[in-house]
Parts: sequence; C-alpha cells; structure tokens
Amino acid sequence: MAERSVFMVDLPAQTQISAGGVETTGHPTGALRKECHRNAADEPNGGPTQRTIEQTASLTADDAVADGTAAEGTAAVSLPVVLARRIIDVLVSGPGLVILPLLLTLAVATHRMTSVTLWRDELATWWAATIPFEDFVRLMQRVDAVHATYYLIMRGWIEIFGDSPTMLRMPSVLAMAGVAVLVAVLGRKLYDPVTGLFAGLLFAVQPAVSRYGQEARGYAFMVLAVTLSVLLLARALEKPTWWRFLGYAVTVVFVGATNLLALVMLVGHAAAVATAFRTHGRRVLRWLPAVSVAVLALIPLVMCSYRQRDQIAWLPRTDVDRVLAAPAAVFLSGEIALLLIGLAVTAFRFDRRSALMFGWVAAGPVTLVLISRYVTTLYEPRYVLWVIPGLVILAAAAVRGMTRKQLRLVAVHAVAIAVLLGLIAQGPHHHVRDSVTRQNFSYDALVKPIIDGYRPGDGIAYVEYEWTFMMKPGIAYSLPDHVRPKEVFVTRTAEDAGWWGPTECATVERCETDAPRIWLVRLGTDDDPLVAVSDLPEAVLRAQYTITQVWRPQNQLVVLLTRNYRG
Repeated sequence: MAERSVFMVDLPAQTQISAGGVETTGHPTGALRKECHRNAADEPNGGPTQRTIEQTASLTADDAVADGTAAEGTAAVSLPVVLARRIIDVLVSGPGLVILPLLLTLAVATHRMTSVTLWRDELATWWAATIPFEDFVRLMQRVDAVHATYYLIMRGWIEIFGDSPTMLRMPSVLAMAGVAVLVAVLGRKLYDPVTGLFAGLLFAVQPAVSRYGQEARGYAFMVLAVTLSVLLLARALEKPTWWRFLGYAVTVVFVGATNLLALVMLVGHAAAVATAFRTHGRRVLRWLPAVSVAVLALIPLVMCSYRQRDQIAWLPRTDVDRVLAAPAAVFLSGEIALLLIGLAVTAFRFDRRSALMFGWVAAGPVTLVLISRYVTTLYEPRYVLWVIPGLVILAAAAVRGMTRKQLRLVAVHAVAIAVLLGLIAQGPHHHVRDSVTRQNFSYDALVKPIIDGYRPGDGIAYVEYEWTFMMKPGIAYSLPDHVRPKEVFVTRTAEDAGWWGPTECATVERCETDAPRIWLVRLGTDDDPLVAVSDLPEAVLRAQYTITQVWRPQNQLVVLLTRNYRG
C-alpha cells in the first residue's frame, strides 16, 4: 500500500451540523478514520502513525464544531490548515529537516563575525597553531594540554585556509552548524520530525551559539562531540550491538579530547543505560566496556592535564550565588534560560527517553557543580555549554506536546515562541558582537602607533608577560609582516621558552641593548609610564633612554623611548 504522509488529509466534500452531532458527506470522518486504521496496520507497531493520522482526521468537521464554524465555512477555514500541513510535511520529511537549521546557524554565527577583534584566548589558539611544531610540543608539555586536540585541528586548518580572523573562527562556525544538524536528527529520532525541526531552529538562534560559534576556541567542538555521543548512545540503546557501542566509544574519546571536564556527561549516560536495562537486559551493559576503553585511551591526556591543574586555579569557588547565576551565564540570557528550562520540565515523562535527555541536561552539570563545591573547583559556565542542545530539544518537544491534538497550533505556538525568543535575544546577540564583552582593549589599537612610527632597528618590550593578557601573541598577530621590532630585555623567546611570553633578562649585562629606539607596550594608565616595569629593564630605560612620546589607547600605554647619545 502506498505510504501516506501523516500531515496530509483530504477535506470532507461537505460538512453538516445537526442536533445529533456532526455528519459528513462525500468523505465521512468515520470512513476516513477507518482508512487511517488500515494504513496504520502497515506501519511497524501500528500505534504512533495511527494516532497521528486520527488526530489529523479530527481536524475536519470536529474542529468546525469546536470553533462554532458554520458548515459552509468549513472548507474555507481548513484550506490554510491543509496548506500549512503540507508545507510542514515537505520540511520534515526531506532534507529540509537538517538544511534549515544548518543554514540558519551559519547565517546567525557568521553575522558580524569579525566585529570583535581577536581576544586573548583566541590569540592563544593562533599562537599554538602557528609556532613551529617542536615549540608547540614544548608548550603543550607546560600548559593547555587539554586543548591540544583543538590546536592540532587548527594547525591543519590554518595551513590550508590562512589565519585571518574569519578563517580562525570559521571552524567553530562549522562545528555549531553541525550541532544544529545533530539536534534536528536527535529530536526526530527521540520524538518526531516536527520536534526535530523546531529544536534545530531554536538552537540556531541561541546567543551562546553566536558567542562560541564566533570564537576561535574549542568549545563548539566540545558541544558537537557531546551531542554526537548522545545520538550514538540512543542508537546503541535502541539496538545494543557491539558495533554501535564501539562507535559511541569513539565519540566519548572525542568528547574527552575536546574538553576533559565534559566527561561528566557519562553520569547521565549511565542513568540512561540503567533505565534501558529493564527492557534490553544485559546487552546494554556493553556500555561499560565501551566506556572503559574510551577512558583508558584518555589516561595520558588526563595525567598531563592533571600536572597542569594550576591552569584553572583562577576559577572562583562554586557557591549558591554561582549556581543561581549559572543558567544566565550558560545561555547568556537569564530570560531565555528560564523559558527553555520551564518548557523542558513540562516534557518530562517516566520513560527511557526522558532518562536519556534529563541525564544529559541535569546529571552531568549537577555532578560538576558538586565536585566544584566539595572537592575541587572545576565549574565554569562555558564548560557546560553542551547542555544547550538537550534543553532546546526538550523545549521543542514540550511545544509539540501542547499542540498534539490540534496540529495547526504547532505553527502558531512555534512562531509565538520564536518571536518571543527573538525579542529577548536581541540584546544578548548585540552584546556578544561588542568587543567589551570579551576584553576591554584592542590589540589593533595598541599596535597602530607602532605601525605608524616604526623604523628598522627599533626594539620592543612588553611589560606584561603574563599569559593572561597574551601581550606577546597579540602584538605579534596584529603587526604586519614589514613591521617587526626586535624583542629586547629577553634571554629566551616565547617560542624557545614554550610559553606565551619570553623569559626576561636576569642581569644588567643581559638587559643591555643597542636599539636606537624602544617601543614599550604595557597595561595601565600610570602617569609615569616606567612605573611597575621590572627592576632591571626599568634601570636600563631610565639610565639610557628618554621618553619621546606616550599614547594611551583604550586605557593602555604605548611608549616610544629614544636612546641617549653622549658626545
């Protein structure tokens, strides 16, 4: 029997309303329901398709009675409904299910993607991805091993596409677009095609998608890896074969390689496996060896990252205030977070599907918060961005569930929520495209005086060597190739030191330089530009150089000093 779309239904030729109820001629509703039952018999398990077709059938004469519509007006009222159903049918039954979320995510994530200059974290990416490979290895042995996989991806990418701001950020854009596709596919698999499409579109317009889709860091890849792992776990629990669990194990390694802290997701996965045990028995326990192999593969990275644990020592203690602020910090909008969480809660059911989804969005983050509260501080909002895809799927499922008996209301509710989200998200979307959201100064502004006044033979000194401000990588990236002042007051370059900045000279003799002019770049707005310069360089500068000019771009200091020549 030819397959009928669950969203396409023939209109009755004529509907009459009488005291006894609703009567139809030409194509009675009762006959249509019988036909729907026959079609449902051709479907596996029969149930879902049968129910959906009955619901669409009930949107004929029955809706006319509910709305108080006269018989002769039924066809006119139903025509837009049928057209809407057919449009939805085309979107959800073909490539539109993934293409629309993909295109919308690309459009949102690329909008004004270069309006914000590269900030210090992105410059760390550029530095690690462009220094010679042996220097890169030294750097990873000392710091940022947790991001090594992402840096390796970026090394290959830059080799092919270059290191412009657009190209540096494009991998994150593509990763977020991939997440939107996975969200649509997962929503369809766990719920239905309409839920999948709506979830994919909801994900695309999240402010956090713009923020981290426009950033040359690995968080978009982390979200991609976690979402892919949930999809493959759902497939493995549906049919618990070794091959499916092997594919899932590979994605767990991918998750750990993008961000080790994202492995707390396994707590939620364990809950989903335990729930599936009641129906699939011991076969789902294949999850245990699959996860064990994946974790063993990550042990070298875990050990190296543990030695570098001081790298996250800056994280503040996780207290009640941080927990309460978490939704707004993750979604970059408290209103959007509350709306999606509220919708997601209404989608809860006591079944395997909810165990998987709520394990995804709740168990992992709660585990990370508890560890951060009572063991060691690990929580940072961007480390749990991977909950966003799960919450938008649940929110979409909630909207779909509210309108299941009257399909035509899906579009109305979806549009209403989309408009509401659009209004709320305007501020956050503009905010993430503002440079002050990431860093309160621009390296481009710092290097402008140097570019305008550079002379061959000039030297340059950075007062702030700390990696937290990436002064050395920032200036190096922003200066054009023909402007390359020589570093002074250093004994080892940043590349040789395996660090973000050079090693400063330790004796006066080593601090001596013959540079006729020196550009001093530093943070702060002190009246005396040489205040807080390290002791030895400061002594050399005060004794042998004179301040010629001072610039104060964006509350920073750029100082030009000229050597004192005595006759």
